[in-house]
Amino acid sequence: MQEQHPTLALGTCRIAGPCEIISKRGGNSVTKLPHHLHYPSQVLQTLRHYNGQPAFDAKLNYLISEDSIRKSATRNGYVRSHQIEIRQHKGLVDKFGQFIIELSALSEFLLPNGMFVEYFAHRDLVDYRPQLEALAAEGLIDLVDPDSVEARTVTESEYVAVMRAIWEYLGRKPILWVSHFNADAPEKVQRARQQSIDWVRRGAQETGGFFFDPTQVVQQLGQGAALKDNGTDLAHFTEAATEALAGVYDSWIDSLRRPRIEDFRSTAVGSRI
Repeated sequence: MQEQHPTLALGTCRIAGPCEIISKRGGNSVTKLPHHLHYPSQVLQTLRHYNGQPAFDAKLNYLISEDSIRKSATRNGYVRSHQIEIRQHKGLVDKFGQFIIELSALSEFLLPNGMFVEYFAHRDLVDYRPQLEALAAEGLIDLVDPDSVEARTVTESEYVAVMRAIWEYLGRKPILWVSHFNADAPEKVQRARQQSIDWVRRGAQETGGFFFDPTQVVQQLGQGAALKDNGTDLAHFTEAATEALAGVYDSWIDSLRRPRIEDFRSTAVGSRI
């Protein structure tokens, strides 16, 4: 068996939960970046920022993810601890041998200064306005007008180009690209989910990466067993589905130890494009 390097995972709760399970098992070393990220430009910006190439002023750190806005607003001292967290991750790209990256959104969200912000930034900036105003009064953050957040639609080519830029930035190391999942849902949702899946699959093809579509887990377990609220929650997996995802990610990491990584390509849960 080849020496195994730790894995860095980026994405949403569909990445965080499985990674916690893998870590508790005590086998493969997996670190989940402690922020939910949704789309390629946001992922690339965050990687650069944490790697020691600041992409924006530190007083805007709280906009990096859904988690950051909420925690900055509700946890005493979080703004300063977040700054420390970023400094501690400097050089993170060289610390990891492979990456699991989930991409689940098709649009980008920007500030006028060009910073990519969290998918739910407008909502959270409104919901936590009083707390954020207090932090701004202390000089800890720069307050942002929710209406300044611009949603931008990207093309498939632009989406895939950023996936390629991520791969290049990570030194062309192995990446398991994970898409959103599809399910029995309103037609508009199903169309958007399928488009997202197709774009991530194409990006995996063009970067020589691995690809996994969690729709397989929904189909194998059944929607009622895979999704919370008896299958009606179209965003969150049950414990059973989270365990299944952990098995997929763990299997992929194990496959990289072997001299022939084709072993993973032939499994039912994932594929090398």
